[in-house]
Amino acid sequence: MERKKSRTMRHGEKRVGFTAAVLGGFLASLLLTGGLLLLLSLFLLWSEDPTRLLLPAGLGAAAVGAFLGGWRSGRLHRSAGALCGITHGMVLVFVFLMLALILEAGALELSSLFLYTALILLSTLGGALSSRRKRRRRL
Repeated sequence: MERKKSRTMRHGEKRVGFTAAVLGGFLASLLLTGGLLLLLSLFLLWSEDPTRLLLPAGLGAAAVGAFLGGWRSGRLHRSAGALCGITHGMVLVFVFLMLALILEAGALELSSLFLYTALILLSTLGGALSSRRKRRRRL
């Protein structure tokens, strides 16, 4: 028996499973954050005092990556955008937390916990905004 296609899906679009959507958003988030860090490092190379700009540049790249990764995972799954976003945020924070614990970089300080919470919230916001649909007006 063949499944009926949803009216909201365009021709050729595919709805993927929940796990694949979260992992796809995570991969997009990693690639985007890495690219942003590369571009920002080139920009910081030519600045007068790059050390004072390192922390804001890294936090900004992580925030943009979390938001757009949550948005991507919500767009891939198509129905539960906020749930995909929050799951993506938790996976992202788990990876960041494990890396910080391995590198012994102060993973459980208050500022780090604030950053982890902000990343989860940004990812959830991206996922929730990805599933909103604008209704078309009919004339």
